[in-house]
Amino acid sequence: MQQGRFARGNMAPKGFLFYPVSVPKEIDYPKVIRKGIKTQSFYAETPVPFIGIKGIQRFSKKVVDWPNLARNEEHLSHEIMKINVLLEDQGTGGAGFRYMYATFLRQSSEILNNPELLAMAQKMMEIGDGWREISLFAARIGKNRDMGSRTDERA
Repeated sequence: MQQGRFARGNMAPKGFLFYPVSVPKEIDYPKVIRKGIKTQSFYAETPVPFIGIKGIQRFSKKVVDWPNLARNEEHLSHEIMKINVLLEDQGTGGAGFRYMYATFLRQSSEILNNPELLAMAQKMMEIGDGWREISLFAARIGKNRDMGSRTDERA
């Protein structure tokens, strides 16, 4: 808990603690679920070019130029390792929050009896798995300092 509360990084809580000051006796789950989904959908349409889907698209266009910008293979592998750090340790936690959101959608599907939400939950799990694969790939490159120029497989 200490590590989570005092995690490092730009988006870290910096020791702040958040907790509910009151809990309503009855909760209108359909209303709060819809509000939660609507709030989260902001990231699909955000006007900021480096957040959400636009940020992912921007990153995907720029990352292909990294080999041309790096000083050497060692520098490039170090920069690729930063992808793993960003996805897993800093920022939003990458795939971890996608799994949490997928669980929210699955539970919402049960509460609202909505099979479309279950399908969305399954898709979010797949997306989370894809981000974890990217992160693992980046970690292997950074750890081994191997851009694939050698034929031996190290993990």
